[in-house]
Amino acid sequence: MPKCKGEYIAFCEGDDYWIDPYKLQKQVDFLEANPEYTFTFHDYEILDENSGSKSLGVGNRKIDELVDLESIILKKNIATASLMHRNILTKQVLPDWVLNIVQGDYGLIILLAERGFGKYLSDVMSIYRIHEGGVWSGNNVSYRNEEDIKFFNYLREYFSDQKVRLAIDKRLNRCYLIKSYVKISKGEFVSGLYMYLRYINLVNDKKMLHELKKVLRAFKSGFLYLVRKLLSYFHSDLKYKNPIV
Repeated sequence: MPKCKGEYIAFCEGDDYWIDPYKLQKQVDFLEANPEYTFTFHDYEILDENSGSKSLGVGNRKIDELVDLESIILKKNIATASLMHRNILTKQVLPDWVLNIVQGDYGLIILLAERGFGKYLSDVMSIYRIHEGGVWSGNNVSYRNEEDIKFFNYLREYFSDQKVRLAIDKRLNRCYLIKSYVKISKGEFVSGLYMYLRYINLVNDKKMLHELKKVLRAFKSGFLYLVRKLLSYFHSDLKYKNPIV
């Protein structure tokens, strides 16, 4: 980024692509007319290369069209290939933790939102590809969740504003709930249930039933995981005791 000399920066990484020939012009026009905004983003199409299925990233969902710092921390609806921002993040202002996180695009957007608003444009102007080689989507839930926990803890140290920290704590709470499901689904019932009970109290009451269904599914997966492990052990033990001559 320090080598970028233009007034605006837009991203098009190797696994994504743009599909609207006027994408850049639309975003530049908005930023030129609205100096209080630091970035814009737009709707996008998700392409799953394994199944061939397509879906909209936002579509008919209601999202914050005017994005501030708290909003982007609570919910990231921005695909990297949809982002355009002012060239304001110099090497001197970037914090050290930016180089220690996997989700660098999310960190970048949060630093932009710290300096001004973001604006959502409803036009579908890029494709986000899901494939096995993806740095983020190609990894499992457990890995992505651990990286999220590290990321939000960095943010908690970086920001001192209480409202912003409250938003960060809500995301961390969600991460630890996901971690509890992962633990339970791997047969770590005691530690997983302890973590679940510790963080479930912070969840909105309307979501309680949904969360209970999740933890029950995790318990089912955990029992099946242990049964498969036990059967595998007995199978290998029998092969050892009765070798084929």
